[in-house]
Amino acid sequence: MAQEDETYWYINEALGVDINELREATATELEYYIKLADLHYKRLQNVTAGGVNTGLFGK
Repeated sequence: MAQEDETYWYINEALGVDINELREATATELEYYIKLADLHYKRLQNVTAGGVNTGLFGK
């Protein structure tokens, strides 16, 4: 159950999907949400790394 809770939190934080909705989601829907959440976090990492490397933050 702890793994499910972590997955729900991960998706909720990335996409804002309600945790109760996630508990009722099918396996296919959860798979889709996880892929979207992964893309969201990868994009954030790229923006942060790109900003630091290009001096966007005043460096």
